[in-house]
Formats: sequence, structure tokens, C-alpha cells
Amino acid sequence: MGWIERLQDGLAKTRTALSRSLDRLTGRTLDPAAQEELEAALLASDIGVRTVSKLMDRIREVGAAAGDVRAVLRTVVLDTLRGGQREPIDRQIKNGPKPFVLLAVGVNGVGKTTTVAKLAQRLKQGGLTVLLVAADTFRAAAIEQLEQWGGRIGVEVIRHKQGADPSAVVFDGVAAAKARGDGENLDEAKASEP
Repeated sequence: MGWIERLQDGLAKTRTALSRSLDRLTGRTLDPAAQEELEAALLASDIGVRTVSKLMDRIREVGAAAGDVRAVLRTVVLDTLRGGQREPIDRQIKNGPKPFVLLAVGVNGVGKTTTVAKLAQRLKQGGLTVLLVAADTFRAAAIEQLEQWGGRIGVEVIRHKQGADPSAVVFDGVAAAKARGDGENLDEAKASEP
């Protein structure tokens, strides 16, 4: 079984466990005991403590009946996701840690490399230093494709040979960015903002 299948299997288990917990709440009043059970189910599904806390605060505000728990949870999760990107990415990068790292993850053929290249070009045009790291070492064409994009937009690409450990490539990319002082110009850009 490959890692994609293991991931899907793991997510299926999480989805099933959360669904069972929600099923147990159906027909119950969302009293403190039911809220505690819902909170435990959300935490067990690896949503994260901060997100669960926000969800539970919102659910308490709405005060849904147990039959509406799924609908309220869906609404609250969607509202949370929609409100997650309050700041443009270039501003997040300028105000974030140095070097600022973005990780693109997805299945083959969905346009990750092209999207990363477009983002890199936009950030470079905004005066930021960009370094691309070719960590998809399992697909031969992935490294070459990223190098082509890097050449087109004038951005350096850190790479290893095909089949190398992806985490080693990422490590070398971060080390290269730190060694070059990538991010120092971000402090200058931040200081010059009104």
C-alpha cells in the first residue's frame, strides 16, 4: 500500500470516527455534556486545539439543537475556512518569519508547479527574494519542470538528483536561503511601508 492509500485510509478512519460521534449526538440537546463530547470528537479528529476552541465558541453562540449539530458544524467550519486568508500572501510573507517557507502539496497533474511559478513571479515582481526548492524527487519531470519555470522567471532553484530524499532537498533549500540572507530585504521593505 502506497502513502496515498495510507493517507486516504487514515482520513477515512478519522471521518468515520467523527461521524459516529456526531451520530451519538443526534436527538440530544446540545447541553454542556453534549458540547464536551463534541469537543472531544473534534480534538480526536486532529483538527487542532485552536480551531476546535474557535468552533466550539461559535457553536455555543449559535446554540444549536442536537439535530442541527452537523449543519451548525458545517456552517462554522466553512465560515472559518473562508475567513482564514485575511491578509494578502505578499504581506504575510513580509510580516512572517525569515525565510518564509511555502509548501505546495497535491496530486500529480493539478497544476502545482505552474501555480508555484506564478506565485514566485508575483513575489519577485513585488521585490521579494524567491528561491524554489524541487523536493518532488520521485517524478523525473518534476525537477526539470520547476527548473524551466525558474529559468523563465529568473528565480534560483535548489535541487538534488531524482530519487533523493525530499526532506534533504527542503533542508538544503532552507539552509541556502538562510546562508544567502534571503529575507533581509523583507525587513527593509517592511520598514519602508507606510
